[in-house]
Amino acid sequence: MSNGRMCLRLAIAAGATVWLATTEPTSAMQFSRGEIGDGEVLIAGRGPILRGDFDRLGQFIANMPQTDRIVGIAFDSPGGSVIEAEKIATLVHAYSLIVLVGRGNEYSSACFLPFAAAAKRFVASDALVGIHSASDDGQETVGSLATTTAMARDAADYDVPADILGRMVRTPPNRAYWLTPHDLASMNVVILEDQVRQRSPVGSNPSATANPNQAPPSLAGQSSQPQAIPFQQGLSDRRAWENWFSSLSGSYRDGALYWAAQRSLPKPGSCYSPNGENLGDWTNGCIAAQQRLAPSDVRRKSEPEYKQGWNSY
Repeated sequence: MSNGRMCLRLAIAAGATVWLATTEPTSAMQFSRGEIGDGEVLIAGRGPILRGDFDRLGQFIANMPQTDRIVGIAFDSPGGSVIEAEKIATLVHAYSLIVLVGRGNEYSSACFLPFAAAAKRFVASDALVGIHSASDDGQETVGSLATTTAMARDAADYDVPADILGRMVRTPPNRAYWLTPHDLASMNVVILEDQVRQRSPVGSNPSATANPNQAPPSLAGQSSQPQAIPFQQGLSDRRAWENWFSSLSGSYRDGALYWAAQRSLPKPGSCYSPNGENLGDWTNGCIAAQQRLAPSDVRRKSEPEYKQGWNSY
């Protein structure tokens, strides 16, 4: 398959897997399969990586149709168990799988190991890939420092550039360093522009529930009750944003506030310095706000009921 054709298919998949970011969090990663054409499929997963998830992934693969040709994984995850992530990374590397980070999705913390292990890496233009040091229940300990060292060594074995390894080690566990376009380029990541915004999800979803943010189709003679669904979603998303923003402090908060003020302007500013440099916590907060607000901004501009709910907070 040509590189251009693969990029187009994955751009479609990147848009189609955005629903993963809107399902409710669960106690374990939820897996699904998505077809990208000619019998090729991606395994999509959403949620934290917890103990036992590697075995659950193996069982999911065993239950897939034998005609499927698995070419990669597309996770939306804040990370989790380093041990489980290492196992998944070994699988990704052994079978030369690709990794896709879909539109609006996140691939961070321990998830960076499978990302680093991929034969090829594709990231949607508004997705986030983040790294930081390990922790024990949120605290940096002697044990977590050893885990960070082990993670850095594993990533080095996958030829991750030294600058990125340094960022992983130096970034405290309660923060995230989001890889810049320069960082991604140094890892030969292909950035997928948003070529297909109005696409329906593809493939079947045997393990996750239906998207709760998708309103049911209108029926003849039905009341206007479904219109209340976007309103409630807008209000719920606004609450989630305000709760997240209120937890921030310092330069990280300042960066998030900057983007919240810029995002509706005809030509919003950049989260980077004029010469494209990452400004540390300020840039990371700005990018985090950008990623969190992007789905809501699209709906605010296109769905009046959703906008009313957002503004009613």
